[in-house]
Amino acid sequence: VHGQHEAVVQHVATEHAVVSLLGTGQLTAIPVASHLNDTFRFDSEKLKMGQSVKVVLKSTQIGDHGMVLAVQSSGKKKSVIRSRHESETLEDTSFVTKQLPSSGDIVSGIVKSVKPTHVLVAFNDRLTGSIHASQILDD
Repeated sequence: VHGQHEAVVQHVATEHAVVSLLGTGQLTAIPVASHLNDTFRFDSEKLKMGQSVKVVLKSTQIGDHGMVLAVQSSGKKKSVIRSRHESETLEDTSFVTKQLPSSGDIVSGIVKSVKPTHVLVAFNDRLTGSIHASQILDD
């Protein structure tokens, strides 16, 4: 039973989300944060009801209060299950098919936060990045 499993988000709370494992219907809780310092997420990064996620089961012991413990897989980006409208075009619905920037490319972005060690930049609604202070030139 250990290993990666597909799951669908059923409920999202402040510190955890409840997901149902596909194929079994078993409910389990997963932490919303992937790290103790993970305190801020853009809306595009937050879990949503109906969203498909991959989870890794950590325990299936009956002695664990009857609940399967799981963590969200650090693999591919999660995708949202939603219905498509005919008015949508391929150009504005599929960021995945667009090529991501390569090293050395010049891109535009919006600074979301400035910290002593890094700057968090949003390049669009689905792509964010952190720039370390040592990589920032001061004119």
